Amino acid sequence: MRTLLPNEEELLKISKLTLTNIRVLYSDQNKDRSVMLEHITSIENEYRSYYRLLILSVLSGIAGFPMLGNFVNHLRFAGLEALIMLFLSMIPATIFLFLFFRIKRSVLIIKSSDSDINVKMNPASKDEILFLMDKIELAKNKLLTDLNN
Repeated sequence: MRTLLPNEEELLKISKLTLTNIRVLYSDQNKDRSVMLEHITSIENEYRSYYRLLILSVLSGIAGFPMLGNFVNHLRFAGLEALIMLFLSMIPATIFLFLFFRIKRSVLIIKSSDSDINVKMNPASKDEILFLMDKIELAKNKLLTDLNN
């Protein structure tokens, strides 16, 4: 935990992100970042998919079609061999396609004029992401109101 500034209070801590009444702090293995609330220009939530899995699914399906044809031709002659050919041809394509739709990543991006903070979030926790965005905006609004008075 980083040292807080004078008159700074921790408002919220979620995973590697800490929101105070003065700034947003982010720490992970590779970097530590701090952005003052008054310098935040926008907050975005971006969903990212692994398109490589979709490409692998299509390529596996294309490669499996000749084997699928052999499956139909050999079905009446060698049941186990034909079943193995089907497994080797279409199952990887199906697995890659399933993983593409199942694995998504949500990234909360806090932008400022100097730097961005990218926080990997669980995409299933949309309410938590919206709550965090609201808390940052409320803290910034309160800070700017206090500075103007």
